[in-house]
Amino acid sequence: MTARKPLRAKAPKGIVLTEKQKRFAAEYLIDLNAKAAAIRAGYSAKSAHVQGCDLLRNPLVAELIEASQAKIAKKLEVTAERVIEELAKIAFANMGDFIRVTPDGAAAVDLSTLSRDQAAAIGEVTSEVYMEGKGDDAEPVKRTKLKLADKRAALVDLGRHLGLFKDRVEHHAGGELAAFLAAIDGRTRSLGNTAGDPAALL
Repeated sequence: MTARKPLRAKAPKGIVLTEKQKRFAAEYLIDLNAKAAAIRAGYSAKSAHVQGCDLLRNPLVAELIEASQAKIAKKLEVTAERVIEELAKIAFANMGDFIRVTPDGAAAVDLSTLSRDQAAAIGEVTSEVYMEGKGDDAEPVKRTKLKLADKRAALVDLGRHLGLFKDRVEHHAGGELAAFLAAIDGRTRSLGNTAGDPAALL
């Protein structure tokens, strides 16, 4: 989910935030979901989507949200560069760095040489111990499973952050097509200017 950025505008003098609006700003910081934040702040669920959008356009609410985000970022020392670095650790992680191939060709998780940067790409590690064999021949076996964080999502987020992807595709017409479109546009404007005149349609 992409968070909506509060729009900045000049607030009218003498206007202050209500407690409900302040609550919305605080709730919005939790998950950056305007509709859910509006509901949690006490607005009607039926109109929460509209209320959330309107609140984000409110200059005082937007200012409070941005100030709170800046305060949090400063406290946690969060910068754009640091975020990009962490995304890169996930995006370019290689499973080969976390396993070793046994003589029989099987793969076994091996974290003995794990670095801090490599550990940042790990989403989950689970271990289980079970007995293999029967009776006196039974031996404990430890199985470790490793799951990396979502590599594709990290690549997409990283690409968007760096402006590598364009959400809008612009089409440019040229030559005869451009002339044809221009003619249609001119005809449309002409009809619009002569609305109500039957002769103009002939």
